[in-house]
Amino acid sequence: MILIFDLFETLIDDISLDFNRGLKTFWERHYRERCSFEEIKTYGEELFVYMQEQHKKGLEFAFVKDELPYYAEKFGGKVIPMDAKTEAEFLMRCNEVKVPDGLPDMLDAFRRARIPM
Repeated sequence: MILIFDLFETLIDDISLDFNRGLKTFWERHYRERCSFEEIKTYGEELFVYMQEQHKKGLEFAFVKDELPYYAEKFGGKVIPMDAKTEAEFLMRCNEVKVPDGLPDMLDAFRRARIPM
């Protein structure tokens, strides 16, 4: 038997989600010389409203594919390339999470109880 866990909201509890925590790191790495954090934050909030409008229409507005080109257009420069690993790091900066009490012991018990296939 193989058990697969989705760690988001299954084994790890979200304490908070704040896009601007991830955006601040993104700004520091790529846009610090082009705009203030307040400017990129305000623009991010405008894009969030646009994203919600797209979702209401049943359309996706993905951060890497759709949103990053808007930042490049607004603040100049090339579109920042972002692979899946970098996107995951960005998203993890946005999230503050907590591991529930007892989780390490539970996972260790699962590991010890392996059933031969």
